[in-house]
Amino acid sequence: MSKKPLADDRRRDLATEAFAKLVRAAFKGETDKARESLAVIETQFGEEIDILDRARRYAAMNVASEVARPGRPKNPSERLLAGIMALNADDLDAAETTLTQVISEEPRNADAHYVLAIVRVRRDRVDEALASLTSACSLSAERRAQAPLDAEFATLIGNPAFDALIAA
Repeated sequence: MSKKPLADDRRRDLATEAFAKLVRAAFKGETDKARESLAVIETQFGEEIDILDRARRYAAMNVASEVARPGRPKNPSERLLAGIMALNADDLDAAETTLTQVISEEPRNADAHYVLAIVRVRRDRVDEALASLTSACSLSAERRAQAPLDAEFATLIGNPAFDALIAA
């Protein structure tokens, strides 16, 4: 897999930082700051489709009741978020462990399968990535529609299994 130009890497780092600000603000119950961070991601980093999608999904969660607690994740929603944050920070070990745990608790969680597919693609474990992505797409039409647009899966384009999956 070829490395992106340095400017793109820096832009992705900035988008990741903005997502982290959104999460920190939400954990503290600072909804105005969380909204501001989401607005920054939407206006300045819209081309980072995966981070934008995760930010929007996170912002849509009931932050006050489910995520406002600091400390270790206490339920599958919090663990999913922790897995996404680990992925955004490129901590693939933590992301995979956390997402696998979410899936063991909620096997029909399309988002957890989808994010796990991203982790596995980044690790060049194509067959496992395709299995996770197949699960995500079978559980959610949104995930099936998003997959061909997600830059994370660019290396899978041309793979017969991926092409069949997104064509279905």
